[in-house]
Amino acid sequence: MLRARSAGVGTTWIVAIGLLVTVLLVVLVLLADPTDLTPLIVGPGLFLLSVPLLRSEAARSGDSKLYGILLLALAVKLAGALLRHFVGYTVYLGQNDATGYFNYGVSLGEQFRDGNFATGLPSLTGTDFLRFFSGLVYTFLPASRIAGFLVFAWLGFWGQVFFYRAYRIAVPEGRSRAYGYWVLFLPSLVYWPSSIGKEAWMMLALGLAALGAAHVLAGRTGKGLLVAGLGMWFAALVRPPMAGIVALALASAVVLRPPNPAHRQFAPIAKAVSLVAVSVLVVLFIGRAQEFLNAESLTSSAGISQELTELSERADKGGSEFTPAIVRSPLDLPLAGLTVLFRPLVTEAHNAQALAAATESTVLLLLAVYRLPWIVAAIRSGRRQPYVVFALVYVALFVVAFSAFPNFGLLARQRVQVLPLLLVLLTVPPQRRREPVGGATLSGAR
Repeated sequence: MLRARSAGVGTTWIVAIGLLVTVLLVVLVLLADPTDLTPLIVGPGLFLLSVPLLRSEAARSGDSKLYGILLLALAVKLAGALLRHFVGYTVYLGQNDATGYFNYGVSLGEQFRDGNFATGLPSLTGTDFLRFFSGLVYTFLPASRIAGFLVFAWLGFWGQVFFYRAYRIAVPEGRSRAYGYWVLFLPSLVYWPSSIGKEAWMMLALGLAALGAAHVLAGRTGKGLLVAGLGMWFAALVRPPMAGIVALALASAVVLRPPNPAHRQFAPIAKAVSLVAVSVLVVLFIGRAQEFLNAESLTSSAGISQELTELSERADKGGSEFTPAIVRSPLDLPLAGLTVLFRPLVTEAHNAQALAAATESTVLLLLAVYRLPWIVAAIRSGRRQPYVVFALVYVALFVVAFSAFPNFGLLARQRVQVLPLLLVLLTVPPQRRREPVGGATLSGAR
């Protein structure tokens, strides 16, 4: 009876949200380009392809409501891709990175279909990798820009799902439902990683890396390192410094991870093996990041400061400039953290687009201030939940790495790479004491 009822509810969700996706796609696609009907096939196709995968994810979690939430999140994500396309080509008239990737992708796709695999690209990293990957996408898709946006948004969506699964695995004291709402529906995470470009790919890569880290820190070292390594490799293909940050954060969490009580006698050996394996990843991806940045040394404060200053000068353009708070010492971290994680504020917005970003960042800042006891509680739980250490170190390193960005528009886009792990620190409630008959105990608020 219960199984039949669950199946009926699942069917209802599929039908309702499937209709929502179809109606949204028809309306928005026709408004964007009435001559391009490819998205009306690609969008519903991606949705239907995801249905069994999301059902499996919901069953794995044991949360009866999660299935509908995930389906709704996917519908919102696909709508976000259409919104991103509208803004990029109606408001900004196509002056964006997606146009270049689309043009390269269509050209390379035609070559690949003809059996010509000479890309003409000098490398397969960074921007060149995205051009190559766009070519792979358009090997199978017609030359539809909107369809490409939908495909990349779909990839970014799975990165968000992986972040959510990692949280459920590795943060048992956290509010997993609340975290799920934030990471799946936060406007920045819906909007920015939803176009042909690096943000969607990086969301997928970092989500995979976080999921692997969660497995490692939960004691499933072999599986975790495989998944984390794959995620870091994906990240290194586009932004090697981010892979280095993930590797350092994971190494820090492994060092502080307590031994498994059931295998205490083997704990030193297990930790040594984990540290060696993670250290290999650190050396590999830090070296890759150093080569990418062309910095003197990632362990040299002078090298870091010089590189960040040069990065600031390169990014100082676009109409949303401000004076950055570059981190050159620990004393610079508070101001840099405020800037990187929460600016622009509503008082700094100068147009409608900036106001949308500023509203979200201001809300997040107010939430962080209000939940300061939660942040403290999360940090204190680091020994019990080493994934929190992973998130904390990642956020701190991200602040250092991006403190040189002097442009609010660039920051708003790049910030999506840190928001899922920043939200970890905002969703672990303080433990509250209760006095049952027979003695005092601690119970975590859920």
